[in-house]
Amino acid sequence: MERHGCSRHRHCSFVLLIIVVVVAYLLVGVVPALQASVIAEDDGRALMQFQSLITEDPYGALASWGGSSGSNHSASPATPCGWCGVTCGTLRGLGLGGAIVAQSSLSSLTYLRWLDLSQNRLCSGVPTPLPLSLEYLNLSRNALQGAVSSELGSLRRLRVLVLDTNNLTGGIPASLGNLTSLTDLALTGNHLSGHIPSALGNLHALTSLYLNDNMLEGSIPLSVFNLSSL
Repeated sequence: MERHGCSRHRHCSFVLLIIVVVVAYLLVGVVPALQASVIAEDDGRALMQFQSLITEDPYGALASWGGSSGSNHSASPATPCGWCGVTCGTLRGLGLGGAIVAQSSLSSLTYLRWLDLSQNRLCSGVPTPLPLSLEYLNLSRNALQGAVSSELGSLRRLRVLVLDTNNLTGGIPASLGNLTSLTDLALTGNHLSGHIPSALGNLHALTSLYLNDNMLEGSIPLSVFNLSSL
């Protein structure tokens, strides 16, 4: 199994990065135009702070963020809906690397629904807190370290959680049992230890569960066996 080091350089011609930021700024009848503009600017600042954490961008995928090629982070951002990869879209680039620190600016993205940063060289831990609006989170195939945060259990709208092929350690938090909308959970290929929490039996919408290639012990809880959708 390939483990990606934080500072290790590798050719990335075939490494696909997909960041999907779905932001419902301008839903007719839901957010008034003036309020939407303020939200967009706030989220624009948060995205610029996130951009500052990226230390490798060989293809200039984020060059348009901030409204100028120089990415002046002190400037007031225009609406980010026109930025590359923000949809209000889908950003397809290659080889971004860096550390997404705890208490990251991602928590300020009020309407963030999808976040896919898989197959990169991102290190540090799983960023927390994350927006409660999040429905899809994929941080697989990076170099993330540390524990799976129990704070992920507060993302009640989350449907897909994919953290496989990292260097995560510790146990599987029982708080993941709070994610009752979850359909897909993948923690394969880490260094997770301890028992599988019986609270995962609360995930009645779950259709796929991948926990293999870890250091888990004990038996699979009966509550998990009883999940009829698996």
